[in-house]
Amino acid sequence: LSLLTSYLQNGLNLNSSENSNPTPLSNYLPALHLLAHLTCFASSRDQIVQGNGLPILRLLLSILKHRDADFSMKQLALLSIANITVDEDLRVMLGSDTDVIDVLMKIILDSRSQNLHLTALKAITNLSTNQSMRDLILGYPDAIQALLTLLNSHSIELQAQAAWTISHLADPRIGNCITPLIYLIKSPHPEIQSHSIRAIANLCLCGGTAREIVLKQVGLPLFVTLVATTSNINILREAAFAVLVILSQDSSHSYSSVLEPLVVTFVKLLSSESLDLRVTAGRVLSYLSTNEKSHAIIRSCDGLPGLINLLRGDFLEQQGAAWALAS
Repeated sequence: LSLLTSYLQNGLNLNSSENSNPTPLSNYLPALHLLAHLTCFASSRDQIVQGNGLPILRLLLSILKHRDADFSMKQLALLSIANITVDEDLRVMLGSDTDVIDVLMKIILDSRSQNLHLTALKAITNLSTNQSMRDLILGYPDAIQALLTLLNSHSIELQAQAAWTISHLADPRIGNCITPLIYLIKSPHPEIQSHSIRAIANLCLCGGTAREIVLKQVGLPLFVTLVATTSNINILREAAFAVLVILSQDSSHSYSSVLEPLVVTFVKLLSSESLDLRVTAGRVLSYLSTNEKSHAIIRSCDGLPGLINLLRGDFLEQQGAAWALAS
């Protein structure tokens, strides 16, 4: 990694405008390809962080900004950035670095390449777990409009990645993304559906106007129907999570119209093979058990044995079941 970094940095220096006989930057494409490959591995990323990963990141940003960098070099540099920003320690090192956000957002806003858009979005998604970075991204001019544009793209991959990015950026400032996300929930493509559901659930958790939009424009019926009918495990998990989020955020308890199918559906999930779904089902029923009408429905569809069985599970299963049974 050290040799590769030095070699590529030397290539940039030799290609500078101050050099009377510059070396073509394309000569360094194999080295950049190797660097992108190495950054796929956790062991390599650990070495990058231990050796202070900022110089490598600065090098990659310099390549992206270089006037002679062709599409292949930009794609590989972006891929390397997306790979190394998976590492939390490197994200902490970056702090509130504006340069990396500036380069990535310019690619998203100005590039016509779908591949560059996708890879830049992946890097933005990784960086958005850092609050200071998230603020920089959302404060960047036209960033929110760019996300809206990508949600309305004709590309399945771009729509899915944009929805996934929004789920990580979740903030009241991007509440206007909810309407296109609602439309994408009806997409025939499972990845778009699952990522859009997660984005809506996370935006609901932000509170404020974003929560109000979700509660008024989406509500429980759509997600309850998805939980009851989907055969896709990822959509099932995300829809079940969305139901849990809405129940936790809706103080008006306006779910009487779907109470019976809601209870019956989540009682069935108590026996799911998926731990996540069993935990979610227990927590959903614990919210519903505050409604006296739900007690009779839970008993009539044999929900009590399922809840009691959760008490034999791990802590999270026990917690949800105990709350439901206590009510």
